[in-house]
This record gives sequence, structure tokens and C-alpha cells, in this order.
Amino acid sequence: MKKTLFFFSFLLFALQQISFAADFKVTHCSSLEKVFIKGERGGFAGYSSWPVKIQLAENEHEGFQLIVNAESGKLTNVRIVASDFFNTSGNKLASDHFSINPVGYVDIISPSAGFGVGYAGWWPDVILDFLSSIDINQGEYQPFFVSVYAPSNQAAGVYSGSFIVEAGNGASQTVQAEITIWDFALPDKPSMTSVLSLYEGNIRNIYSKFGGYDIGMKKKYYKFIMDYKISPDNIYAGAPEIAVLGDIKKNRWLGLACMGMPPHIWTSDYDTKLNDFFPKMKSRYDLFEQNGLLQNAYIYAFDEVGQEYKSKMQEVFRRIKQNFPDIPIMTTSVPIDKIDEYPNVDYFVDMYDPVFAIYKDTLLKNAREKGKKIFWYTSNYPGELNFSIENPLINIRILMGADAAKYRPDGFLFWAITRWTIPPSKNDHPIQSGPYTDWDPQSLENYNGSGSWFYPGPTGPISSLRLEAYRDGVEDYEYYILLEKLIKEKQDTAQPDLISEARKILQVNSNVVGNTNASSFTHDPRVLFNERNKIALTILALKGINVKIDPDVNPPAAPTGLKIHKN
Repeated sequence: MKKTLFFFSFLLFALQQISFAADFKVTHCSSLEKVFIKGERGGFAGYSSWPVKIQLAENEHEGFQLIVNAESGKLTNVRIVASDFFNTSGNKLASDHFSINPVGYVDIISPSAGFGVGYAGWWPDVILDFLSSIDINQGEYQPFFVSVYAPSNQAAGVYSGSFIVEAGNGASQTVQAEITIWDFALPDKPSMTSVLSLYEGNIRNIYSKFGGYDIGMKKKYYKFIMDYKISPDNIYAGAPEIAVLGDIKKNRWLGLACMGMPPHIWTSDYDTKLNDFFPKMKSRYDLFEQNGLLQNAYIYAFDEVGQEYKSKMQEVFRRIKQNFPDIPIMTTSVPIDKIDEYPNVDYFVDMYDPVFAIYKDTLLKNAREKGKKIFWYTSNYPGELNFSIENPLINIRILMGADAAKYRPDGFLFWAITRWTIPPSKNDHPIQSGPYTDWDPQSLENYNGSGSWFYPGPTGPISSLRLEAYRDGVEDYEYYILLEKLIKEKQDTAQPDLISEARKILQVNSNVVGNTNASSFTHDPRVLFNERNKIALTILALKGINVKIDPDVNPPAAPTGLKIHKN
């Protein structure tokens, strides 16, 4: 009798444990899709064709997303682990070159103005790299962002491996992946100059009650943004921690660094503040010189000032040049089609939004003939490329990659990347949980995420889907730059048909980018990935590596593209 009772008790216990287990489905999608946690906005749930395939060069990052759907019950402690990957020659891409983190969500209560999206709710954006695992409610879709890094010395080839999806109360699943590493490397220092403002005061506000923003945390933030191809700078307050920037330049690379900006031209006590500005700039100049940064320096004057202040701007430009003749002036206040109305000013750059008709080849040619450098910038306006959370991720990648390759600005400016604590934002602490975060995404009145590209985590910065798209675009641009260099190098020795095709590709396919209007380029990641792979194959051909192209056997699962076979 006791044995019978024991048997039934054991059986009941086992059945209870089984009932706690939950089945789940795993799919995948590109880094440029937005997966809504409850299946909203069309219910996109990824692709189920395997293996998932991505392609990247040496010293490049490329990502995709694995999506776990808790079909039959809540999943607890879900995590994804990568195996080592191997190519047919036995070379290993070690698992520590993969970072796999759950995607977190921000609650958009008031949609960004004028974008025609109009969806209030939970939007995916935060990459929760401080969570080793995450719970998934029944019926929800939880994406994990998988970032792959190929080191500079990684052997080229097609690597195969797997990802194990584990749930604490469910059976594990294994999915397959195929990673092609091209036989060329991207540079660490980006070829496109970017001027992006790090609002350190906002970072300090976030960590004021969480250990503070000391020099160790600052260096952590500087390294983080530089890993995403962003140089520490602030167009309004001047570049931060000049001594630290000097060390960075010695040991890695450094972009432009702002010495400072004159006072806002419309202030009532402007003349007094302007007179105080020049002694401060002299002190900054000396610090820049001591730390070897004068070649990186510029002065930003002015920020979108109207034509009614033209004469006052001219006088300030004159005084800046009189005091600092070797420091370039950067401005967003002088239209390049009216540059002749501002005589005798050695402007360093004029920057204009790519959606405006002002960015035309004839105007650029005339300005550059005068020795000017022409940056472009984007802001918050509807219908243009910008960094609001509701905008498609492919917009950001194309802006920094194919769009820049087609129109060749001398650089890119954006006014802020950490506008975290300025009203109407209510943020006063780092993100510490997920997937539903308590982060207020309204970084600017009527806009979500504008001026706020990534997030503060418990112990430092954490990435976003938008920041990943930014770096991917910067790396896409390097493909075009490398192709351009190889065309010049091989134009007399390579096959004429190959050179002709390479030059055609360098002009940027109109199916990818038509013009600088946000509606005139592809919103289909497959088109972008296929064009990128075509550039890579042409680079390999110009390097003398024989390749042939086979159609992908698994369309339309993104990110896919072209299969590479070495002869």
C-alpha cells in the first residue's frame, strides 16, 4: 500500500512539474525590424527558415535578432547561448565574439509629432545587456539582439554553429546559423567625421544617487561611444575632459573636438558675455595645445541663427578669426547658397539637413571651390531621416551608409545623444529591469528618443536598436570607401568590365537611395543587405579573390543575401 501511494504521489508530482513547463517557438529577423512584444502593429513574429545567415568583414559588427514566443505558458529565466563557430578549414570564431541580450521596451504615451505613426504603447529599443536571462509572459514575443564581432585577424570563410535557447521551466531548443566573414577588414577610425553632442550633465544627473559620474564612469562612457564610432564632443559646451581626450588620441583615434561656442546671439547682455568668451577660449586653446588636440579643434558659431543677425554674426566670426586664426569655425547658420553674402570669413563647415533642396551638387561644388567643408545634419522634423524611436531603423542605417556614400558630405552633425533628464523627461535613475522598462522616452517635447540615442544602465551605458543601426550604417559607408580606393588602385590592371561594374556600384543603386528625401530609398532590409553583399563581392574581386554568386535558397528570410563560394 505504501509503495502504491508513493508511486501515485511521485506520478502526481511529475505531472505537476510537466504542467509548469511551457513550449516556445524560436524565429529570427534582421537587426532592422521592430518586434512588438504583444504582436502589435501587424504582428510581425520573425522568420522560421534556418539557418539564419549574416555577412560581415573583419573588424566589423553585424547583428540580427532571435525571437522567443511563449506559446503555451509563461517562460522563466530564458537565455540564449552561442556555440563556437567553425569554417570548413577548421578555423574558429569563438563564442565570446557574440553578445546576446534581451531587447527592452519603452512606453510611448504621446507619439512623436507629425510622423504619421500615431501608436502609443510599448516600443522596442533598449538592449538590456545587464540581464543574463529574462522572463517571458504567455503569448508574448521577446527578441534577443545578437551582435557578432569578427576580429581583424579572423580568417575569412563561412562559419557554421548554433544558438541554444534555454528556459528555466521549458525544454531547450537549438537553432542553426551561418556567418560569412569577408576577406577584408574595416578601419577602427571611421572615414565619415561625425560631430555628436554628449550631454554629460544629463549623465551626471542619472547617476547622482547611484555612485556618481566620476572619471572612471566617464572613461567607460567615452570607450562605449567610441566603440560605436562616436568621438566624445559637445558642440554647445565644448569637448569634455581634454586631458582624457589627449590620451585617447595617443592610444586610439579621435574626431573633431569643440573648443567652445559663443553665447547665444539673442541674449540681452550679449556683448558682455562675448567679451568673457574670448579669455575662456584662450584657456581652452592652451589646454588643447598641451594635449595635442589643436588639429582636432573647432569653434561652433552659431546654431541655426536667422538672417536678421547676419551682421552681428559676421562681426563675431571676424573676432574669432582675429583671436584664433588657426581654429576652424563650424556653423549651421550660413546657407551655402548665400555664402558670398558672408565675405572674408574662413568657414570650416556649413551643415544642412539632407532633406532640404539646399544640399545640391552645384552648391556643394561652388562652396568647395572656395575651400569650404560641407557637413549635413538632421533634426526632428517629420518626413526626414532622424533618430526618433518611431522612425524605421533602416532610415538610420541608410542615412549613415548608402545615403552618405551617394552624396558625400564631409561629415555629419547631430545636436545631442544623451538628452535624458531635461524636461519634459522625468528620468532620474538608470534602467535596472526589463523587458518593460520605466524609462521616459520623451527626450524632447513632442518627440521620443530625439537627442537620446542610447540609455544608462546600472553600471554604465547600454545600447539601443537605433545605436546599433547607426554603427552599422557607418560601417556600410566603409565598404564604399574601400571600394573607391580599390578602383583607383586597380583601374589600370583589373579587367575593364570589373572596373566598370565597380564604378557603377559606387554611384549607389537608385533602388537603395534615390535622393535625400526620406521617402525615396528602400524600406526593405533585404534590398540593403543584397546591395551590401554585392559591394563586398566586388571588393573581393578587385583584391584578386575569385568568387561566384548563387541565389539565396531561402528568400525572403532577412538577414540573408548571397552565398559565397571560393573557387
